[in-house]
Amino acid sequence: MLLYWGVGRDILSRQEGEGRATKVIDRLALDRGRAFPEITGLSARNLKYMRPFSEARSDREFCATGLLYYCLGATTSTYSTQ
Repeated sequence: MLLYWGVGRDILSRQEGEGRATKVIDRLALDRGRAFPEITGLSARNLKYMRPFSEARSDREFCATGLLYYCLGATTSTYSTQ
């Protein structure tokens, strides 16, 4: 979750600085593929999913908390606010 969030934040930041039409995602997919050939899941298609995830969840702490609950096997009813 934190990887998706971090990569999505990176994409958002680059697109703000360079503009959306600059093919940031395509360039990033190529760069990361070259830098980390052993890591799968960094295709342009997957990066395009990371951007809206990060945009919708702008809080890193939320992602870390969600990851913690996932790792502990908790369900949504476990940490309900009711």
